[in-house]
Amino acid sequence: MDETKTLRLLAQLGPLHNGVVDGLAKGPALESGGKSYSSVVDPLSFTASFKVPLSETSADLPYTLHFRNSEKSGVVRAIPTGVRPIVVASLSGNDSSGFPHQPLLENVQAHRPDLITFHGDQIYEGIGGYGHIIDQNPNIRANICYLRKFAMHGWTWRDLLMTTPSITIPDDHDVMHGNLWGNGGKLADRAGANYDQQDSGGYKMSPEFVNMVHRTQTGNLPIPDGQPTCNNGISTYYTSFQYGPLDVAVLGDRQFKSAPKALLPDALINNGWPQDQQKVALRILKKAGAVHLAGDQHLGTTWTLRNRLIRRGHLLARHPRHRQSLAAPMDARSDAC
Repeated sequence: MDETKTLRLLAQLGPLHNGVVDGLAKGPALESGGKSYSSVVDPLSFTASFKVPLSETSADLPYTLHFRNSEKSGVVRAIPTGVRPIVVASLSGNDSSGFPHQPLLENVQAHRPDLITFHGDQIYEGIGGYGHIIDQNPNIRANICYLRKFAMHGWTWRDLLMTTPSITIPDDHDVMHGNLWGNGGKLADRAGANYDQQDSGGYKMSPEFVNMVHRTQTGNLPIPDGQPTCNNGISTYYTSFQYGPLDVAVLGDRQFKSAPKALLPDALINNGWPQDQQKVALRILKKAGAVHLAGDQHLGTTWTLRNRLIRRGHLLARHPRHRQSLAAPMDARSDAC
């Protein structure tokens, strides 16, 4: 939920045969507060989205999703008021080592986070014990390959996500890259080895594939209707919204960065930034009074946000009434992912 009191819920289904999707009269149904809401299934991502206006946000609201002969229940939690510290779980790099990550899940649950954020690499190419498909043309097999891997992420976190608001954005491995220089939606050169292709800038996968990944991971974000796309119709997911006392900005910078190798062959590159320009960006973040939560850290961390907010390398937030930001990691309950 956000400041418009709109519940945005994304339901991820298992892959269905194309004919089954095309023949569905309706997707899952959502029941909450004595009302029922319908949906349709997106044929590429096998997701169904709901936008439900709510008149009351100060109390927990149970809901149930129905699809065919199955149902799943959860709770829309009351929006925090800022009277107490806000707890945010910040994770990235969901390798399958240790799947289904029960110790990590239990550590996160122990903090009872108000918000959980996944900053990218929800999958890696090799998780699940099988490979992946690289194709710049639409390829249903490549889609299914990704969805099977992404299902492992859902397996671990599904129960927590049924009761906890979440922000998820993709990173390089989610779109089958070791590094991503999106270059505004350019398609990567096909010549050369894997790293030569991605270092040319752009995407190795088809726009349809990239948009499917964006839909599965960012489909619950309040992205404005008509938001501009990148080149080749690749969707964007940068947005901002208020959640209780938090003023949140979600950034997708890797979609737009140029590959530095050709442009700046002699520059010192640090996390995708020329070092001098990185310092400029950090000064801007400091001036904003924002906590920056970055992806690709390979570390799960829980933060207590005391009357302020949270930001990440792709997600930013701060308390709208304060210029400074106080965030401190909670005691030693951090796990490598």
